[in-house]
Amino acid sequence: MKPYAVPAALTACVAVSLVMLVLEPVPGGRHYEYALLQALALTAVWGLSAVGPRTFFGKRTLAAVLLCGLALGAVNLAVLRPDPEIVRAYGTVFEALEAGRNPYTSGTIYHEIESVGPVFGDFNYPPLEIYPYYLAYRIAGAWNTTVLTVTLVVIQALCFIILLRMFHGIRPVLFLPFLPLILLGEVKTNVAMTFLVASLIFWLIKKDLETPRPLRGRLIAVLFGLGLMTKFLVLPLMAAYYARTLAAKGRRALGLVGVDVSIALGTAFLVMAPFGVLDVLKSTVLFNVVLDERAVLTTFYPNILSGPLAWLGLQALYPFAAFGVLALAVLVASRLEVFSAMLASSFVFLIVATTPEPQFLPVLVFLVAVAQGMALERDMAAKEGLARPAEAVRGGHPPAPARKAVIAAGLATLCLAVSSAPARAETGPSSIGGPDPGVPFRLVNHPSRAGPSFAGFSLSPPRVPADPPGLLREALRSETVSKPRPKKIRAWIELGAFATIVTLNYWASNSFPEDRDFGLDLDSQMSRVIGLEGWRFDSNQFSLNWSHIMGGAVYYQFGRSNRLSWFYSWMMSLAGSTWWEVIGEPKEVISINDQIMTGLGGFSVGEPWYQIGHFLCHQSSLVLRGLSFLNPVVKLNDWLDRKDPAAKEYAPPGWYEFSLFAGARRLAADGAADTDAYLGLRAGLLSLPEYARPGEVRRAVKDTYYSEISLDYALRGGHAEETRFFSKAVTWGRFAQRIDGRGNGYSLTVGLGSAFELFKKRPLAVYDAQPVPVKTDPGSLHLDEPRNFTDKLAILHVAGPVLDWTVFRRGLKLRTVVEAYGDFALVNSNAVNEFSLSHDVAGLKTIVFYYGYYYGFGGTLRAAARLDYRGLRIHGLVDLGAWGSADRLDRFQEEVTNNAHLSDTRVRSLLGAGWKVPGSPLELFFEIEGVRRRGWLAEVRVDRFESKVYAGLAWHF
Repeated sequence: MKPYAVPAALTACVAVSLVMLVLEPVPGGRHYEYALLQALALTAVWGLSAVGPRTFFGKRTLAAVLLCGLALGAVNLAVLRPDPEIVRAYGTVFEALEAGRNPYTSGTIYHEIESVGPVFGDFNYPPLEIYPYYLAYRIAGAWNTTVLTVTLVVIQALCFIILLRMFHGIRPVLFLPFLPLILLGEVKTNVAMTFLVASLIFWLIKKDLETPRPLRGRLIAVLFGLGLMTKFLVLPLMAAYYARTLAAKGRRALGLVGVDVSIALGTAFLVMAPFGVLDVLKSTVLFNVVLDERAVLTTFYPNILSGPLAWLGLQALYPFAAFGVLALAVLVASRLEVFSAMLASSFVFLIVATTPEPQFLPVLVFLVAVAQGMALERDMAAKEGLARPAEAVRGGHPPAPARKAVIAAGLATLCLAVSSAPARAETGPSSIGGPDPGVPFRLVNHPSRAGPSFAGFSLSPPRVPADPPGLLREALRSETVSKPRPKKIRAWIELGAFATIVTLNYWASNSFPEDRDFGLDLDSQMSRVIGLEGWRFDSNQFSLNWSHIMGGAVYYQFGRSNRLSWFYSWMMSLAGSTWWEVIGEPKEVISINDQIMTGLGGFSVGEPWYQIGHFLCHQSSLVLRGLSFLNPVVKLNDWLDRKDPAAKEYAPPGWYEFSLFAGARRLAADGAADTDAYLGLRAGLLSLPEYARPGEVRRAVKDTYYSEISLDYALRGGHAEETRFFSKAVTWGRFAQRIDGRGNGYSLTVGLGSAFELFKKRPLAVYDAQPVPVKTDPGSLHLDEPRNFTDKLAILHVAGPVLDWTVFRRGLKLRTVVEAYGDFALVNSNAVNEFSLSHDVAGLKTIVFYYGYYYGFGGTLRAAARLDYRGLRIHGLVDLGAWGSADRLDRFQEEVTNNAHLSDTRVRSLLGAGWKVPGSPLELFFEIEGVRRRGWLAEVRVDRFESKVYAGLAWHF
């Protein structure tokens, strides 16, 4: 690519848009200035990409970014309206979903055309643009501009966290100027999910450039597939990435790229499937490329390609012209470095898009920043090694006057472009990235692969002492003990043997004959697996479905106990689950819920099970070592490795707590009260050796650093009135700690958590205690009586951020944990019993009709605090959860005549205290808990509250 090609092309774009602004030639076209502002903003982004990394991270550039971000954020917040089009559009989407209608075919979705007014049609964003906002709506219990804005800010905050995680060797303070631009750069409409997925893609590509691993390629493909289900900026990014791969590796990479593209498209296909693939494609892709169709539902803002073609009356040629220009750009850019290729393709995409899309400009700034950050890291590695003086990135030589003017004017134009864009356009920049040491990142360069990066997470300039203080030095040595070699072959042999045994047992026992839906012939299996006819939510009882997570935990142990990483072990649990669903039980549906529970849930239960079992195996106490048999797989492989000296090495955790407890519980609900016996166990493990020790630590944590398991029962008359099981693991985070010699200071971790919670009340009805297999004996359901299902929940908190902050002061320790998760849950409908008093339940979803629960998607927000002072402990917890039913892909979908949407919420609060008896392991405790459950089914709404009081004695060991 010639050095002048990019500025020449951008100049032509500015000229075309300026001509259209002056002549306004397109009938029905409005706001021609948007195309001009976008062209000028692209010129500014190119200017940022053309300077060296020292200039990019210099004080002048960062000050300009900060000022632009603050100004843009202020403007965006000032122009927010209480009833914009996007809020009304999503409101009608939620109404359609709750009425059991498909928003891509309902014809009830709100749109608005300037000078015409409201029109109604189908939803025209891809499916992943529904879920986060619907979840926010369910959690907030309302939908308005405030809820939308808060949701956008939260998602864009995650992008900033990703930005900080990407670079270990650059001071975080250099990225703080981008924070206002990321959080508030776009709060008028919904680009946040595209921004989040693109950020994750850039991060994984950077990691793969530094240390290539085949698994990362698969993960990138999955993210591209998810990104295609947000807004379409991900399309040119994906095309450029794979075209660049083929150009770099030649024909030998064709098969690999084909597999990755298939994974991406398959992922997108699965996301679209619940709404109908053809319906989604028609309402999104075709809607955006056929100009005449698009003008029916939305205002047409002429862009640099679509405007002239509409002016000439050649609208029908637009899809072909746009595709051709973009494809040519991708092919030409494939000769560039990967991030340069992605940036060039994105430039062309914004130029050939139907309308100007300034909301995507922050993603491009993020991409430029990724490349510039990489260049800066290499420069540091080449010149200073591990240590880097602060002045290394403070200035640098100023750019040439022309480039300096382009950057200054362009950043101002970028703010203007985004803030004056239509309500459907958005933004939210960020920063990081770059190629060779000292070599400016350019669209015309082809730099070498990235070099190594260096750790250093800090909210202030890092201090890297040559010789850490004694306790910290000891802790660091203990964490870097020699580790036994991972044993992948043995892990897969154990997994294969276990899978074979359970498969043979399944066939020998002729289990679940009522679930035989498919034959063993090739046509049936092709339809089942490839044709997706077998991909359904199954119709099994609650106890069977939640317990699949334990199978995933067992699969997980085979990898983890053979010293494989938590991520690799997680993939083994997914592999074991897929084997079982596809091969192990070929006559049954491929259960979507079982795949989620077994595969994704393997980590949330399997990791704490492994960590605690591994800890117990290395204790000196006979009692604790005896308890290690609670994880037989860990115990087996520990014995097999008994002759390996490295297997005996173990870094002790910074904190742990194990306790058994017993006492009494008083439950009050619906005007009645009962007293039960109460007993259980709790185990918690914080595996950071430096935790609570004097010294300063700032580092990344790649392995699991927090594990928790708890189990408790409330017993009455020999029956378990309530059962609760909870498991949680937190990994892949940042650890920052500063504690002085007197023990005063703080400890902070931010990581990725996953958890599982089971809650179950004792069933009262026979059909709830002993579920009736579907389609067998409906008489056992006693349909002449109202339903009497008791409450039950199995919640897989799939993943989410976890912040853990501890303050140490004069013997006092205050620990606060805040966490948020996306959930898949088996939820007992709180409203189904009330619904059955006045409605026929026979047409409801299969598992609601038979078992009273449904498969739900939603989220949970939890905050907890604990204060320890000498022998006194005070703790509290607030837990907010909301879930809505999956309304498609029922095993017997065609027989569901009343596909009403179900939704439930739970608010749980707890306050407690404990006092440890001096000189003993005993603790007296007292707790008060309140639980409010709300449920909706059609027009029926039920609200229940119960309070619980606990008192008893705990033994800590």
